[in-house]
Amino acid sequence: MLRSTLLKLAESKGFANWVTSNGTTRRMARRFVAGETLDEAIAAARECNNAGMHASLDYLGENVATSLYRRARRELR
Repeated sequence: MLRSTLLKLAESKGFANWVTSNGTTRRMARRFVAGETLDEAIAAARECNNAGMHASLDYLGENVATSLYRRARRELR
């Protein structure tokens, strides 16, 4: 039940808009999400490197439901 609820929320554009525009949730996510664009993520990784830390970046695409969509997402990289 929790899994289906979380998947439904992940598909919701309204929920995504609320999470990204709400100051509290945005600050909470910022610790785990380096950026919403590649440039933002690279800048965050460089900040970590400049502070003497290592960083790795992952392109998240866990909400892929079909093989066709999975292939399309892979092509975007």
